[in-house]
Amino acid sequence: MTEKGKQLKIACVREGFTQREIARAAGVSPALISMVLAGERRVNERKKKIIARILNRPTEAIFD
Repeated sequence: MTEKGKQLKIACVREGFTQREIARAAGVSPALISMVLAGERRVNERKKKIIARILNRPTEAIFD
């Protein structure tokens, strides 16, 4: 897991979301969230902002 993946996972756990719930809320597949956590894929700026908003975190705290 990459550092960005770790930050995303920590934010999910703190807010009580599963990967599947984040994916559903962000309009992406659970597989994409899994690949982002593993550092295999990246999401565009729009999706980063959506995910960060869901997790109540600044975008840069998770993705930069």
